[in-house]
Amino acid sequence: MSDNKMKLQILFFASFVLVEGHMPEHYLETRVTAYDNFVCPPDLVLRPCQCTTVPDIPTVHCGGIRSLKTVHINLRAWFQDDPIPYLKFVDAQFEGLPSRAFVSVNVTRLQIRDSNLKWIAPDAFAGMRSLLLLTLHNVALFNLPYESLSQLPSLVSLRLPGNKLHRVSHSDLGEAFKLKYLSLAGNKLTHVDRGSFPIILVTLSLSNNCIRSLNKSIRYLVNLEWLFLNDNRLLRLEGELDGLHSLKQLNLAKNSIGSLGRSFRDLKQVQELYLQYNAIHELGTSLHNLSQLRNLNLSMNRLGILSYTDFDGLTSLEGLDLSGNRLTEINGAFNSLTNLRRLDLSKNRLRHFSFDEISPLTKLTILDLCDNRLHRFSPLPAMSTLPVERVFLARNKLSSLGQFLRHFTVLEAVDISFNHLRILKAEDFTMSPRIDYVSVAGNPLLCDEEQMLVYHELDTANIEVDGRPTCDDVGYSAACKNRSFSTKGLSNSVKVRVINWKK
Repeated sequence: MSDNKMKLQILFFASFVLVEGHMPEHYLETRVTAYDNFVCPPDLVLRPCQCTTVPDIPTVHCGGIRSLKTVHINLRAWFQDDPIPYLKFVDAQFEGLPSRAFVSVNVTRLQIRDSNLKWIAPDAFAGMRSLLLLTLHNVALFNLPYESLSQLPSLVSLRLPGNKLHRVSHSDLGEAFKLKYLSLAGNKLTHVDRGSFPIILVTLSLSNNCIRSLNKSIRYLVNLEWLFLNDNRLLRLEGELDGLHSLKQLNLAKNSIGSLGRSFRDLKQVQELYLQYNAIHELGTSLHNLSQLRNLNLSMNRLGILSYTDFDGLTSLEGLDLSGNRLTEINGAFNSLTNLRRLDLSKNRLRHFSFDEISPLTKLTILDLCDNRLHRFSPLPAMSTLPVERVFLARNKLSSLGQFLRHFTVLEAVDISFNHLRILKAEDFTMSPRIDYVSVAGNPLLCDEEQMLVYHELDTANIEVDGRPTCDDVGYSAACKNRSFSTKGLSNSVKVRVINWKK
């Protein structure tokens, strides 16, 4: 596969990738000293565990352990004073965490995952006063071990993903006074009590649960910056996000939200907003307060007609994904998006498109109109230009490109595959000195003399035409030498070349 062909397979809208439960913990890292002087003990001392200092955090890894007591004795003998930066248990065979399970062992981070813990003693974590991060991942928890958690006065980060939690009560985290990062992703949560979360939370993930209503449980978490609510069953948001003045990223993808209303009125600091795979049918004024928003994903919703004012106020927006909706009309909705760089309108129902719809987007570099029903591009009297580098027009019904591509004078790659094009015009692609790739596969392109000369001109300009028809080289040579060959419709450079050949 050529390097040029790879260009059209790169995921240009990488900024819209769904982020599920990512837990940024910059605060935690600042609390931990450097480990340059950390030395792992000999393997014989820690058996059956292993110690490594690679890649960055020294870790004691214990896999398939049957007896926690044996491990505890070995760890205590070596790490009673110096802390273990990270202690990990994977596929543990012990059934529970007994009373004072880690007493006299100084641990900064503790992870137990892919195990079947049937019980956790109320004082299992007693004595672990320096523990900052606790992860109990996929260990079959049915309830939050609130009594055990109350023994951890320094806990900053708690991760309980992949368990079987059904409910969060207001008292479960009542004594987690320093907790800033909380993940309850991938459980079976259906209800969250009001007042369940510490006011100092910075990151909260409730993704991949069964929540239909937030029950006012996250309102006025004034320090919250990252909120993950994707992959739930949320129906409405009105009044649920009030007071989240510090929020920077909000993921609401894959719910059943039909209307936004004024849900985002307090989210003036949000920079990333993910709303894909919902049932949103109109925007109204719901986004107008999001002046700091940089990336917005509204793909796979039910938007049919955009309004001129839908995106008013989004002056910082750089990426907009509207793919997979039911759009038939744009109505100048993008006019205020003067900072937009990436626009995805693929998989909609657009029948015609005018350059005028995007002409105000003076920083636009990527335009995707694939998988629509485009028959034509509406002409413009004036030839204005944009710095678009990549254009995707595949799988439409275009029989002509008009002058649409000539608006993009720094174009690098274009995909016009699987349309109804019969002829290509060299001037559509040679307006940009940077273009080096055109995909034309799946079009009923002619292979006559004029078209063979067009292909030759594109070859001369070092433009790869992917999917071009296999033309007869002998016929091509004959066309070049034919003195009666017409130059009508060819670019000036081809006309000069044909005239010279005639001479």
